[in-house]
Amino acid sequence: MKTIICPIDFSSASINAIEYAAKMAKDVGSQLELIHVQEVEPVAVYAPISNVLSSRKIAFSKLKKMCTEVTNTYHVSCISEVETSNKSLEKILSEKSKGGYFIVMGTNGADDIHQYFFGTNSFAVLERAACPVLIIPEGELYKPIKKIVFAWDYKSKNNILFNQFDFFIELFKPEINLIHVSKEKTQVSLDLFNAYKDVVDSKWGDKYNITFEQIFSDDIEKSLNEYMTKSDADLLMITFYNRGFIGNIFHGQLVMQLSEEAVYPLLVLHI
Repeated sequence: MKTIICPIDFSSASINAIEYAAKMAKDVGSQLELIHVQEVEPVAVYAPISNVLSSRKIAFSKLKKMCTEVTNTYHVSCISEVETSNKSLEKILSEKSKGGYFIVMGTNGADDIHQYFFGTNSFAVLERAACPVLIIPEGELYKPIKKIVFAWDYKSKNNILFNQFDFFIELFKPEINLIHVSKEKTQVSLDLFNAYKDVVDSKWGDKYNITFEQIFSDDIEKSLNEYMTKSDADLLMITFYNRGFIGNIFHGQLVMQLSEEAVYPLLVLHI
């Protein structure tokens, strides 16, 4: 992971995410890149160019100062960028995030998630990013990741994604708790869980500290939130990938709900 990208809109949530990302960058030896997007609406074409330049200059000055503070405080390389464009934040991040990147973004939670980053829905960032995205609730402090909960749904593409978060594993050597939520407790669901568990355990059990757990519920989001609240887990991890139109409706809804309501760090991996 060569660069951690941290979008900022100068809110307290995004500033908190910078501190989180800076500490992570120091631990994993990455560069930190702060990006502020000034999205220009079509009507803004008629606005005086001096207004646009002035706004950009102010934002650039703020980011430069933040980078200096980050470098002096955490001793990590920090660069900054102000994008003045008619492209949305999610479009710009989608273009920037290809190849060795990792996005850390702050959120204030469900109350104003739809206004996050200049009215951009954070799910749009998750949906279009080409790299892992870590969502940090406001007030969440960086700490060693000792336990990761991986919401596991058996899909062949979704079974093993350790390569996308190897830096966590190498740095913290966490317990990885693979959790599957089954709708009903039947012999078939139990046998299926154990069959997949044996496959993963035989392939990865010697290398990683993996535990397995099966939960029975019709409400996946509620079950995961309750589990995270009651457990001592530091991070919930979930995958996002194209399942086709119908599958995307339900899977995308789950990821969106988790990103809006989570009060814990949420890591979204992309396939």
